[in-house]
Amino acid sequence: MGANLVNTLCEALSGDVQALCGGGTVGLRILSNLATSRLARVRATFTPAELATPTIDGADVVDAILAAHGLAAADPYRACTHNKGVMNAISSV
Repeated sequence: MGANLVNTLCEALSGDVQALCGGGTVGLRILSNLATSRLARVRATFTPAELATPTIDGADVVDAILAAHGLAAADPYRACTHNKGVMNAISSV
């Protein structure tokens, strides 16, 4: 429950944080979901065209994924939150 509250606050305050930083983009807004006793690995391949949406070019999606990967590679708490997000998307399909 506490994580959901923090996540909601991060989402709500992202515009203010962006303004305080003088612009740019606030990309990731979720608290960590690290569980140190579990490990999962996955590999997948997608083309930029497959990642495109009606409003976002596929190359921009690739750039955002690579930026998020940089954070995940540097911080295991961020990495596990990425994994949870991926699994949430998969389980909804």
